[in-house]
Amino acid sequence: MDDIQLVTFTSGGRTITFDLHHDPTYIPDAIIKQNPTSVLEPELSAFLMRAVRPGDTVVDAGANIGLFTMLLSRLVGPTGFVHAFEPHPDTAGRLDRNVALNKATNVLVHETALWDANRDLTLYTCFEPGLASLRPYDGWTGSRTVRAERLDRIIPDAPRLIKMDIEGSELTALKGCDKWLAKVPYVVCELSAQNLGYHGVTQAMVTDYMASFGKHLWAIDEDGTAMRVAASGIAGNPINRMYLFARELDVLALAEAADAEA
Repeated sequence: MDDIQLVTFTSGGRTITFDLHHDPTYIPDAIIKQNPTSVLEPELSAFLMRAVRPGDTVVDAGANIGLFTMLLSRLVGPTGFVHAFEPHPDTAGRLDRNVALNKATNVLVHETALWDANRDLTLYTCFEPGLASLRPYDGWTGSRTVRAERLDRIIPDAPRLIKMDIEGSELTALKGCDKWLAKVPYVVCELSAQNLGYHGVTQAMVTDYMASFGKHLWAIDEDGTAMRVAASGIAGNPINRMYLFARELDVLALAEAADAEA
């Protein structure tokens, strides 16, 4: 039996709270339940609270149960919109429940994977639905067919921000929005060497592709600030942390806005 727990994000003097249905079989639920004062991926949450504004349209790819979807919903407000993508039907169902629980009418849940073409794909699964992948991986125990689509066919115009944590298929999904990718100010991606490797992709392939759109690689600190790094600095790094792709002038704009508010 799951219960409901209040989740709190705090960064830069701002506090955002919302409710989530909890089920201990999901890793995010289990971690938060053990330590209610902790925030998963604090650097990501702090960056989102810096970068996302009321009225923005944003994308949460790999939304899982909606932890960051609900944060984004609060940040964009009633005049903004969140497109949340979660291909696993069980996890998408929990995401739908959390959207309804929080009366988040500015969120649209897409029960689909993101790819570079519209087609059916095999989703490989294990005991943790949130770890499903579009390629076989160590520990997978089952599979099912899911629909995959190009992001730029679902969203005709460039959003302000894309958060993408999709177990190694980031490069293929990014190619599925190449029509307007250069116009997106902020793209935050997981760059797990292991997960990318299951897709035959390296971290350098992702960074080179994003560089072709004029976007540099940035590491995000726990306060949400970004520091430019070389692709070689993450080579082989197996840690599942999130990195930012953005132009320098867009990162500087965030710093200037933070200084103006201080």
